[in-house]
Amino acid sequence: MSGEYVPNYSKLSIVGSLPISHSAPNGGEETLREMRGATIIDIGSVLPENKIEGGGLIIDYRLTAGETRRVVFAFNDLALWVEWQGICRASPQE
Repeated sequence: MSGEYVPNYSKLSIVGSLPISHSAPNGGEETLREMRGATIIDIGSVLPENKIEGGGLIIDYRLTAGETRRVVFAFNDLALWVEWQGICRASPQE
């Protein structure tokens, strides 16, 4: 072993904010708080032609039986940030 530090990922503390972005001036704190305990409907990335930095991480989630919300994360070597957040589509019951 080279003596390089390797964190114990299972014991890392979660910080409830991300770097500030144009779409999340508070670091996405409200979005991250809202997502806690939500039902994940879909998760994935996008095709390269969509030009989201880092390929994007898209999470569709639902808080209750109502609307489905979407958060789009972009990232690079230095950070991860909220690129967009909002209502994704109406729930199947509507």
